[in-house]
Amino acid sequence: MGTGMSNHNDLLKFWVEQGWKYRLRNNSYMKVHLQDYRIRLKTEWEVITTVSGGVFVDYFLMVSDLVRWAKDNNIVVGPGRGSAASSLVSYLLRITEIDPLQYPMLFERFISVDRTDYPDIDIDFEDSRRNEVIEYTKSKYGNDCVANILTFTKYRGKNSLDDIARVYHVPQWKIDNVKGKLIERNEGHPRFADTLQDTFDTYNDIARLVQDTPELQYATQLEGNYRNTSFHPAGVVIASVPLNDICATYVKQSGKEVGFGVAYDKKDSEYLGLLKIDFLSLTTLSGIAATLDAIGMNITDLYNLPLDDPKVYESFCLGDVLGIFQFEGHSTKRVLKVMQPTKFMELSDVNALSRPGGDDTAYFTNRKRGTTGWSHPILLQHLGWTHGTIVYQEQILMILRDLGNFAPAETNSIRKAISGKLDQSVFNAYSEQFVDGAATHGMERSDALAVWSKIVASADYSFNISHSVSYSLIAYWQMWLKVYHPEFYLGQLLKCPEDVEGLDRRRRLIVEAMARGIHVKPPDLLNSLAGWTLVGNTLYAGFTSIKGIGTKVAQNIVDWRESQLTTSGMDWNDLLASPGIGPGRIATIRQFAEDDDPFGVETVRRSLNAVRKEFDCNDFAGVPSPTHRSLDLLQADELVVFLGILKNKVYKDTVEQRMKYGPSGTTRESVLASLDDPDLIKYASLTAIDEYDEPVRIRVSRKMFPRYSSLIAGAKVNHDMILVKGYVSDFGGTAIQTKELYVITPERKASELR
Repeated sequence: MGTGMSNHNDLLKFWVEQGWKYRLRNNSYMKVHLQDYRIRLKTEWEVITTVSGGVFVDYFLMVSDLVRWAKDNNIVVGPGRGSAASSLVSYLLRITEIDPLQYPMLFERFISVDRTDYPDIDIDFEDSRRNEVIEYTKSKYGNDCVANILTFTKYRGKNSLDDIARVYHVPQWKIDNVKGKLIERNEGHPRFADTLQDTFDTYNDIARLVQDTPELQYATQLEGNYRNTSFHPAGVVIASVPLNDICATYVKQSGKEVGFGVAYDKKDSEYLGLLKIDFLSLTTLSGIAATLDAIGMNITDLYNLPLDDPKVYESFCLGDVLGIFQFEGHSTKRVLKVMQPTKFMELSDVNALSRPGGDDTAYFTNRKRGTTGWSHPILLQHLGWTHGTIVYQEQILMILRDLGNFAPAETNSIRKAISGKLDQSVFNAYSEQFVDGAATHGMERSDALAVWSKIVASADYSFNISHSVSYSLIAYWQMWLKVYHPEFYLGQLLKCPEDVEGLDRRRRLIVEAMARGIHVKPPDLLNSLAGWTLVGNTLYAGFTSIKGIGTKVAQNIVDWRESQLTTSGMDWNDLLASPGIGPGRIATIRQFAEDDDPFGVETVRRSLNAVRKEFDCNDFAGVPSPTHRSLDLLQADELVVFLGILKNKVYKDTVEQRMKYGPSGTTRESVLASLDDPDLIKYASLTAIDEYDEPVRIRVSRKMFPRYSSLIAGAKVNHDMILVKGYVSDFGGTAIQTKELYVITPERKASELR
């Protein structure tokens, strides 16, 4: 790159010019709006080459070199991540695949002359090949100039209990009882490190347990303290001189591997001025890469996919999102069905609206259907494309700038407050300034305060648009592959162990494959490999699907089979000649392969049907019979009886929930004063599924909770069935507000129903 700053600038200019030509060949929008691109490029260039003495020039050169090397070697790199996707220069340097001029993004959200903190360019790589990029970095800059940062693990409630149990030999059932009622909180909560003490003080049965086992109290002394350190898997610092010369370093050996890192975490590394790049990995990208390889596409084909395919949007609208990155959750599925997106930007809106913290979906949808909203032209300019709803952080910043007349430095301060998820009181100092600024644009005080109130409320959960667009693009790519190549796409999901989060997810993937006409078979002696494999239109499970068969033994089976001159007439017993296979393992393999339902596809249906038959025979006297299944729970406020397998149970605190999501200044005392029966503040949320795998939330209100608390505490997840009678609600997904609740254990007879 040379030694002088001018040489660096010249090189960056050359790469940008090359990138301009590269993008212009495939970007029709850019061809039509060339003047807009020239203006934007000039603006970004001036900031990048002048802010903080031009330190970003080297940063852009280094990141561009690494990402271009990866892409040129057909390593799938994410389209963008965070605010870096709002930069045209990033797009021209091939760091990102997002054209920011096609979306309402703010470059100032990424870099501005008023920023005193340095932004990061975070990069997602397919996890199976990320290490190749890191090795390239070391070969480029030197092993002693590239190191990982450290990460410090703190004691939380659960691992504090685990360590105390290990040291003092506390029975596991006692630890599980405490964990089942643990009051967990997000980082930043004032009592983030006091969840154990609050749990001990809240539940009488847990207090008695602690009294009987006083060693558990030691866990409260651990919570909040540092537990250990390890190398951050993604955070890497790069220096122009050996890192040992400028900072403390850390060497750690694990087996034959020797790790090298700086003795600092992310914040301390930034404070010391070390140049940091996050080499993040996504299993999702590995699945995409494997599917592309199977169907004969490369990453350039992927990056150039048109974003207007109606079949892709049809699948999103149907909620067909199993295996789709960040769209798979039940809340996102619900939002998709309500909003019915028909263009790419609406996918990004769904991604942002379905995140925890706030839910403006109904408001957004009503505006989309034509109801009136804000009338002020500045608000229409910045909120019109989201139908009057504040969805993104950038919308807040643009309203502050254009309606409130906020200076760039003031807007930047609020940006940091939003990004840091700070308390709403941080915003109060700016309210009058906003009202005064809005008055210069003809807005009445009452209207300005209404806008300000909405801004403050939205700041808690509004999302970064560049990040939402980037990750929605990954979801679009996946849906395109799923729609047009389902056998390869679903097969790759089954192959990736990190993607198959337990037997439930594997079962759901198999059900989906079968619904699409793909045959799914258990391990087959002649066709299976170590992992899942596609032969024609049939997916064969790998030998590693069998409990007790690891990767090494599975590969031994495959290698042995491939070494045989003929496989004609081969039988499972022939595997005795394969290394590591004895009669016991052959019996295990045979039992799994010959089972009529080895993957438990029918387990839930069979279990529920067995109980339903007992209802048909009137074995459950006095207990309401099931009336609806999950797919039938469509009509809000309808009285139903639902039967499902318990999948999760969460205890919540009414006061804490209202303090968390209430207006600024909400206190525990004010919440308690607003409650009738303020002594009743605990409630529960259960999740159950039936054979259709649609999660059903079962809400047990604070007034019903005392009646059913012991019943819920004793219910076993993934084992017991929940029978609930109540009213359907669409709040937070498919839900039922409980009137009556029963737990049915599969082992018990009808007369022993609790």
